Amino acid sequence: MLRKIPIIIVILCSLFYTGYSSAITRDTVMSTASSYANYSWYCSSSNADPSYNSYTVGWQTGVAYNWGGVDTISVFQQYINQGVIAGDSKVCTQSHCLDFAGVDCSGFVTRCWGMSNGCSDKLDTSALVGISTAISWESLQRGDILLLAGSHVQLFDSFTSGTNQMWVYDSTVPPSSGNVGKVIHRIIARNNNYIPRKYNSIVESDSNPPTVNVTSPCSSSCTSSSSSITVSGTASDSGGSGLDKVFVFNLTNSNSGYDYGVSGNSSSFSVSGITLNEGQNKILTQAYDNAANFSDSFTVYVTYNPLDTTPPDTSITGGPSGTITYNDVNFTYSGSDNVTSASNLVYSYKLDNYDSNWSSYTSSTSKSYSDLPNASYTFYVRAKDQAGNVDSSPVSRSFTVSYDAVLSHITISGSTQVNESTEAQYTCTAYYDDSSSSNVTSSANWSENSNYASITSNGYLTTSSVSSDQSCTITAIYRGESDTHNVTIKNVSQDVGSIRVSIVPQQAADAGAQWSVVGESIWRNSGTIKSNVQFGTYTIEFKNISGWTTPSNKEVTVFAAVPDPWINGDPYTQTCTYSISPTSKTFTFSGGTGSVTVTAPTGCTWNSTSYDAWITIISGSSGNGNGTLNYSVSSNSSTSSRTGNMTIADKTFTVTQDGAPPCPDCSGSEVVLTNMIFPSGCNCECVGTKSIAIGQSVTIKNGARVTFTAPKVKIQSGFHAERGAVVEIRQE
Repeated sequence: MLRKIPIIIVILCSLFYTGYSSAITRDTVMSTASSYANYSWYCSSSNADPSYNSYTVGWQTGVAYNWGGVDTISVFQQYINQGVIAGDSKVCTQSHCLDFAGVDCSGFVTRCWGMSNGCSDKLDTSALVGISTAISWESLQRGDILLLAGSHVQLFDSFTSGTNQMWVYDSTVPPSSGNVGKVIHRIIARNNNYIPRKYNSIVESDSNPPTVNVTSPCSSSCTSSSSSITVSGTASDSGGSGLDKVFVFNLTNSNSGYDYGVSGNSSSFSVSGITLNEGQNKILTQAYDNAANFSDSFTVYVTYNPLDTTPPDTSITGGPSGTITYNDVNFTYSGSDNVTSASNLVYSYKLDNYDSNWSSYTSSTSKSYSDLPNASYTFYVRAKDQAGNVDSSPVSRSFTVSYDAVLSHITISGSTQVNESTEAQYTCTAYYDDSSSSNVTSSANWSENSNYASITSNGYLTTSSVSSDQSCTITAIYRGESDTHNVTIKNVSQDVGSIRVSIVPQQAADAGAQWSVVGESIWRNSGTIKSNVQFGTYTIEFKNISGWTTPSNKEVTVFAAVPDPWINGDPYTQTCTYSISPTSKTFTFSGGTGSVTVTAPTGCTWNSTSYDAWITIISGSSGNGNGTLNYSVSSNSSTSSRTGNMTIADKTFTVTQDGAPPCPDCSGSEVVLTNMIFPSGCNCECVGTKSIAIGQSVTIKNGARVTFTAPKVKIQSGFHAERGAVVEIRQE
């Protein structure tokens, strides 16, 4: 009974049966033959047809014999699932390639030889002469054939005794195949009517792996400003099977690519589109031959340093807006950038309607203006990063000064008596009719009327030597108001000494620590001398500076016996506070790199320690003040997540890493793998103490790495490894 076949079967034929095979190894030939002979399938009532076969309902072993058939195992199973008749092993008068399921003897042999002829161009036994070479019985090896052209063909496996009996794989009809026609593994006696022949594209045993050499982008280590590179070089194979492909894998981010265009014993290769992570990338390259041997990995390191062309963003964080009734203003601002840290940005500003030009770039994040006239203003500020990129849209804030307070008077404050050959600071304060006041020392115009003194624009009076006491009048003028201050310049040449103060530690002095005589308001650097000091007792005070604890005041007595006392005050004690950002990070199982920013005052040293071997500090393990620590996290081969820690500047930084995808159960004695998926990212080893058969519906996903280890490993039809997967077979 003939059955109608859905149109999808014809389409499948056109998809699966196109072209011919290239070189193939004997192991692959015999693995395919074993798959046909040992294939298990369920025969339904629709598959069993007594007019054409002797099958009964139930489980069967061996692909069915079908006159004219050339099915792959997967197509055979599709036909069986669709209720197609399981072969013609009885009538055998016309081809049932398109409407029955199974293979005949020549269809079976061509499939084992890796050929993909379809129903329309199937090779019969006579055509096999044209793709094979006659050999002697003594030269027979696994994968050769015994051919009776125009009648039958068998696939040779091995001799059992001499050359008179042998094992063969055979797609044949009853009684040779038992009760039903199918592919079987059986012993036959030598029949000299059959001619031993060898497939012309067979690859002899090849255990020599190929070699590979990378020449571009470099052969060892280099840098790249592009996020994608092309890896090229040469590959060679001396084992005889010839080159098959070259695989390139970025171990840092799992990106990969192939060059399938290599062939022969030597070939150049090029794999483009290998993406890079910022920082160092480890690039592995392997060559594969047609015998499934692969080379050692050729490793190059490529550091990706992207060109920074993105300008920073600027924000005004404080300052007036709208109409204000005061005329002393202060603006604060900040910036952010995709590469440069905020602490390394610099800024330029301009107050429109007041400043003529933009200011020079500085690291300061604030700007003050005093005594602004009543008017409308716009304050602009822009940030610049370390690559020289400038914010092209400066941020601005507009305001109007409407200040109604009227200046009432000014006063000068300071000492009324100053020793000769010394100095003193004077302050000018402005008072307004609204009871407010402001320090206008730097804005006032200063003058004095003495030949023995001079005063600066900041109210700093310096006296010269006098033979007797001299009078001096200091004058300050501000916005039309003036004030005078009388000073006596004292002759103290007979009763004076000097004071010198040393500040420790030096780091505090470098950070701005200074000293002064209480009541004098003049700050001096460490080691400087205050001369012409009248005999007496003085109190020395020390300037407060950020990050340091200020020493207590010290008293010093100047008298004739000790004209130049040296004061060593208590040392400054540095106050060190630390912070890190971020305080934790989570990585995928493949690992990666990261950085931690340390914030600390200048002079404050810090160190770091990693407590887990899989967390490596790359750079910046210690520092003084602000700094950046870079680290790497290795891949996690375990399926369990893990957590590790680093101590950075006495702060704990936590690293959490996901576990690798789990591996399916794939080990045992005689392992047969079917309907199994190895997920992306897994690193699995399947071990068979006797054998492993990798069969139907076994898929290895992109990014997975799987090793099959057994004395005998068979790859059967239906096994699929996606591009980007790494498969290693070890027969040991």
